[in-house]
Amino acid sequence: MSFSSFDLTGAVLVRRGGRGSDFLVHDSYLFDGFDERQASRALKLAALVCEEEGMQYIGTMNSDDLAKT
Repeated sequence: MSFSSFDLTGAVLVRRGGRGSDFLVHDSYLFDGFDERQASRALKLAALVCEEEGMQYIGTMNSDDLAKT
């Protein structure tokens, strides 16, 4: 979860500073090294933080991985 939380933290800080966009995008490649538990937690964290910050999270995943989360 370290890459996703690092990106999320950076996106929030940049957004709060008025220099960034209101969305964060992750490609499915980010989740390749995650097991289903880690991917689920990363997605839940992104949803929670983005909702609180007024941002949108866009994550792409392989459809066969969706059942795992």
